[in-house]
Amino acid sequence: MKKQLTFGLCLLLVVFMVTAVQAEPIQIDYWSVFTGADGATMQSMVDEFNASQDEVYVNHTPMAADDLYQKIPLTVQTGTGIPDVTIVHIERIPDFVDKDMLYAYDMDLLAEAGVVEENYNSAAWARSDIDGEHYGIPLDVHSYVTYYNKDLFDQYDLNSYVEDGYLTFEELRELGDKAREQGYEGEIYDLGWIRAQILSFYARWIPTAPSAKTV
Repeated sequence: MKKQLTFGLCLLLVVFMVTAVQAEPIQIDYWSVFTGADGATMQSMVDEFNASQDEVYVNHTPMAADDLYQKIPLTVQTGTGIPDVTIVHIERIPDFVDKDMLYAYDMDLLAEAGVVEENYNSAAWARSDIDGEHYGIPLDVHSYVTYYNKDLFDQYDLNSYVEDGYLTFEELRELGDKAREQGYEGEIYDLGWIRAQILSFYARWIPTAPSAKTV
C-alpha cells in the first residue's frame, strides 16, 4: 500500500499526534525548502524543539525547492524515504492531492493544538481546503510588488491600467498587446515565477545591495 505524506508547517503539532509514549523517541523526517539564512533559523528551531523533550526527534533536511519537488513523487512511488512533514509552496498542494500523495489533517487534532483557521491568513488557509478536507497550514504569505516605467506607460497610453493601483494578470496581458500594437519592440516577460530575473536585475542595478533569499 502506497504510503502518503502529511504536510505540516508547525513542528509542535507532532506532539499532539502522538498517542503512545515509547522508550525510544519517535523519529519525524522533515523536509524544507530553506537553504539560506532561513535554513539556519529553521534548524535552530528544530534543535530547540528536540532539546525540549525526549519523546519526539525531528530530522530536518533542507534542500532546494526544485530538488524537493522532484524527490517527493519519487519517494512516494518507491515507498521508501518518504518524509513525514514537509514545507511546500501552496500551489503544489492540489496536484499532490490529485496524485494521492497527502493525508488530510484531522481537524479535531488541529483544534486541540490551537491550530484553527482564525489564527491564519484566511485566503492562504482556504487554498488548502480541497473537497471538504484540509491539507496544509500556512507559514507565510508572499507579496507581489509591481514596478512600471512611467515614461513607457505615457508613450503607449497605458496609464488607465494602473489608475486604480492594481494590475490583474488579464490587464497585464492586455497592456502588453496594446503596447505591441502601438509599436513597442522591447521585451515583455511572461507572467510566471520570474524571481531569478528580478534578482538579477536588482543585482545589476544596485551592485552594493545585499543578497536576497526567499522561501
